[in-house]
Amino acid sequence: MRNLLCVKGSAPSGFLAAIAEEPGLLDPVRAHNEQLAREIRAESETPDLTFQAFLVVEGIRSMRLFDLCPFSDGELLEQLDRMSDRLADAGPATCNGTEAGFQAG
Repeated sequence: MRNLLCVKGSAPSGFLAAIAEEPGLLDPVRAHNEQLAREIRAESETPDLTFQAFLVVEGIRSMRLFDLCPFSDGELLEQLDRMSDRLADAGPATCNGTEAGFQAG
């Protein structure tokens, strides 16, 4: 996620228009997220914290996609670092020995 904050860009208006017209384009993303949620429920040693981290990262991505984020990159990085520390203190956020589909830091 830290790497994503360093990349500036605008909302992909063409893609947004395409998914508005054809919502099925998001089916692979939905399937991936559903699989990830199943793995977190079944495999994570800290499912609550893992879900929270996933939601934080997805929330930040969504706010940045629509240029709605009121926080500076520095503020976001600071909070992501704190979340990463909490995850590290709680143990590995893994599913079947692999990362749970996101990186907090």
